[in-house]
Amino acid sequence: MNRMELLLSSGGKNHVTETQATETADRRGRRCSRYRRARLALPSAWMSPVSTHRLDARRSRTGLLTDRSTIGAHLCAVWLVAAPAVVRTSIWLAGAVLLGLLALRTRRSLPTRRNNRWPLAGIVFLGAATVSVMAHGFSPVGDAVLLRFALLPVLGIAAAAVMRSDVRHALWLGSLAGAFAALASSVSVVWMAGAERAAGATTNAILFGQLSLVVAALALILCPTMADVHRWPTQLSLVAFTAGATASSLSASRGPWLALPLVFGILAVQFRGRVGWRHALLLLACVGASLSAAGFLGGQEMQRTQEVVSESVDYFHSSPATDARATSVGSRLDIWRTAADGFTAEPVLGIGWGNLNALLVSEARSGVITDYAAEFSHAHNQYLSVLVSGGIVGLMALIFLLGVPGVAFGHALFAAEGTNRTIGAAGLMVVGAYATFALTESVFERALPAAFFALVVSVLLGHLQPETTLVPPALGPMPETGDDLVPIPG
Repeated sequence: MNRMELLLSSGGKNHVTETQATETADRRGRRCSRYRRARLALPSAWMSPVSTHRLDARRSRTGLLTDRSTIGAHLCAVWLVAAPAVVRTSIWLAGAVLLGLLALRTRRSLPTRRNNRWPLAGIVFLGAATVSVMAHGFSPVGDAVLLRFALLPVLGIAAAAVMRSDVRHALWLGSLAGAFAALASSVSVVWMAGAERAAGATTNAILFGQLSLVVAALALILCPTMADVHRWPTQLSLVAFTAGATASSLSASRGPWLALPLVFGILAVQFRGRVGWRHALLLLACVGASLSAAGFLGGQEMQRTQEVVSESVDYFHSSPATDARATSVGSRLDIWRTAADGFTAEPVLGIGWGNLNALLVSEARSGVITDYAAEFSHAHNQYLSVLVSGGIVGLMALIFLLGVPGVAFGHALFAAEGTNRTIGAAGLMVVGAYATFALTESVFERALPAAFFALVVSVLLGHLQPETTLVPPALGPMPETGDDLVPIPG
């Protein structure tokens, strides 16, 4: 029997009131955490109304801190957006799994009606790719691609089942940490180590630049006070966006910057009526500062952007399979032309996943493309890669994969208010950014960007609250004549 029960059960001169017993338990609880936990479980009938009110307020304030599964959900959300650009894929996924296990028994569920459609889209895309592989035979490269495509529905289902807590602020904090971590990683590689391009721990500069810009944009969109430039969260988000954009620029990847107008457009729609010219100038200043900082640190973003024009001109004014076409732009154009020819030969199911490299090698031996272009196993364009490998069926599955979450997020952005609009803006930015990245890179054929897309999209879809329909109260039959009308007293 604890001290509280002794005080209540004692009689005579030792008898005390419930208020006095509660105050005594409070004093004892401050000295020992065991008594504090016992008081939280105390029946409210033993306590005074004032103490009961204080206990309820305390429970509401510390609910996120006393639930270990909810702590796991918040840590998992931070890890999802903070680490992918600076750690290995295996380490990132292992950390997400371990933190997800802590969040598995969360008691704070979010009402939703859309997150079950996203894994279905992943299953359809995986099924279309499997049919194409089965029609043309399995290969080691094709099997690896199927395993990466399998990450989409598997991780989508896992995230929908585990991440059921409200982790919006955790995602924002994670995006801040991810943007600053990407900047630190890129500066250490380019400025200190003397590398030409920053690649983080992904060993791929293109993926690093894409993920850095997505995380930086999430820091802006998920900021709770973005409409007010005088609040410190807004200023911190702007600095984080500049850091992430600088890291993306130091990667010297040109594709991520194609998504920048989309990010600004989504921000304009999200905060329509609440932002003005000052926000636009600040965002432009952040972009200019990131480009200036990247140039100062030795980045090659501007130089590689200028090379697009010169290499394109050299390609169209040179003969096939010459050194003038063995460039970054020239190899892409060679691959795209070969992929288009392969799709023309097999338009329905394509040539099969994993067979593009064999087609490129054959074209190189025929003297149509350069040997440099024949080294790739993907088309450097997700749409062309799907067309040549999976045919029209694969392209329809890819459109379904991007369209299902895109429609849900777009509806929330344009038709909803409050939380749903913020989540819709963040989700539409991720989907739109990946749709833009797919123009210059096969994003879903890489394990890291595919896993990041599946997890973040599923978590954001889980935060879209169901729409409520207001049903008017039932009214009785209207009177048929004016004599039956009852005047309302004035």
